[in-house]
Amino acid sequence: MSRKVEYINPAGLRLDGRRGFEHRRVTCDFGTLDNCDGSCVLTSGGTTVLARVQGPKELGRGVAQQDATLADRVVVTCDVAITAFAGERRRQVAATAGSRASEDISRTVQSIAQSLILASQYPPSNIHIRIDVLHHDGSEKATAINAACLALLDASIAIRGIVLATTVGVLDSQIVCDLSATEIRSQCPTLSAAFLVTAVGSSSPPNGNDGANVSYLELNCRVSDAALDDMMREASACAHNLHKAIAPSLKSHAQDVRAALQQSQGKR
Repeated sequence: MSRKVEYINPAGLRLDGRRGFEHRRVTCDFGTLDNCDGSCVLTSGGTTVLARVQGPKELGRGVAQQDATLADRVVVTCDVAITAFAGERRRQVAATAGSRASEDISRTVQSIAQSLILASQYPPSNIHIRIDVLHHDGSEKATAINAACLALLDASIAIRGIVLATTVGVLDSQIVCDLSATEIRSQCPTLSAAFLVTAVGSSSPPNGNDGANVSYLELNCRVSDAALDDMMREASACAHNLHKAIAPSLKSHAQDVRAALQQSQGKR
């Protein structure tokens, strides 16, 4: 007789020891690659994603003339690769499953980046984003979105602000954030959302409950309006907590960039 898995114990702890609102440990490293304009390696628990950005590169005049819609906007392209050793069940997963997941992440990252980049600064040009999922242990799409946004920062691309994504679900009647692979396999109600957590020119973070600050939203099943509001509130709080967690890395990166600029100006 099968035993029901207890995802949250009586003490309120999940299988990996976290409480419902706790995010996994996050680390981010900027500028890890030399053959691109910007890069970031983002690790969230057991999920690791490498994002690199190339561009902006000016489109050829012939291309812009053939398609008039390209004359006043940035063309963002994205491709995603999930390494063969990324998952714990890599030998049992069909090749088509990996390609479907890659295409899903690619479309999402491309859409968010297209809306995030200040197109007026770069027309007509192309910015290419490459995502490599090195290891996945749940919430890999959210981690890919976050890594891509941070790589755009490293590439000094002008953007509206920082977008961070997270995944929340309902386990044992409790809303939890940053789901692991084991929790996602429970087929619980899951919501993935990306929020504009800091806006350029704003001294205070935007309200995550404001629909204008939601860059991406995906729900895997039907839930009541009240449950959706609760999940959105938890997802927004988790995204802002994630921003606080990576803030030291962002500050250190900004200081490094400033020092490099001052050094280059001093040599002139």
